[in-house]
Amino acid sequence: MSKRSLCVAAALALAGACAARAQVVAPDLLKPENRLVSTSKQFTVFGGTRQQRSDLARRAEDLKAGVLRELESRDLWRAPILIILTPGDGVRLRQPPVFVQVFNAGEAGRKIQVDISPAGLGDAAAVDAGLLRAILTEWALRRQQFVANRFVEPSPWLVAAMSAALARRDPAEAARLYTALLEAKGMPRMERFLGQNENALRGKARDLHAAQSLALFQSLADVPGGRAKVVENLTLAEPAEDAVERFGQTWPEFAADPARLARVWALGIARLSSPQKVEMLSASETSEKLGDSLASL
Repeated sequence: MSKRSLCVAAALALAGACAARAQVVAPDLLKPENRLVSTSKQFTVFGGTRQQRSDLARRAEDLKAGVLRELESRDLWRAPILIILTPGDGVRLRQPPVFVQVFNAGEAGRKIQVDISPAGLGDAAAVDAGLLRAILTEWALRRQQFVANRFVEPSPWLVAAMSAALARRDPAEAARLYTALLEAKGMPRMERFLGQNENALRGKARDLHAAQSLALFQSLADVPGGRAKVVENLTLAEPAEDAVERFGQTWPEFAADPARLARVWALGIARLSSPQKVEMLSASETSEKLGDSLASL
């Protein structure tokens, strides 16, 4: 992306932010000394201090590398991602501290923008979630038509799975969470789970959803060609808007047989609860361990 196109896109993004929030966006943000381009050149960070820009660019690249590793893919990005450290907390009603949006910047093409307010910058988990959503949105838009600013976003469960996989979390704490899931009564119902929006969840409910999402991803990814299937679902040219229908576009065998999916899913949770321990279990012991979880299916 040329510097001229970058400036055009940034100017449009900042102007749009200004109009939407009814606040003045400092023109100094567009100056070369107030922006930083990441190593892959996909991310450009505007505003804040030099250290903040450097930290955000590095974190964005680390998260992208993590996604590429989890999906076993190469870096083939097409749309740049603008990360804007807004000079003040926005006054737009109901806008979260970390806000992701997609827009067309005319001759500069399609852009993905992440607005981070001063309040949002202090929440590392929220910043990571916003950056990951932007990264996966860029994947999702590689083949989709983007008409009248309408598109189908990445599946919430996959965004949550990547967040959980790349989270800076104590392994022991994560293992306890998966053990609790394994000992719960049954697995979540597929239709209800796929329709959940992690942004509407808080506290323990959000943690449980993330853990279930990661277990689902691992279960689907571990079968032969599984990661390629996940990428296929993420980059569908015409993804269904309904979450269950979209899942069925790639995994019709599981969509038609939720009980089969639940069994595979439960085994994924068992592996994540204590990988070493599960590997040592015999077939009969594994069956017994999973019995309570599968009994209600």
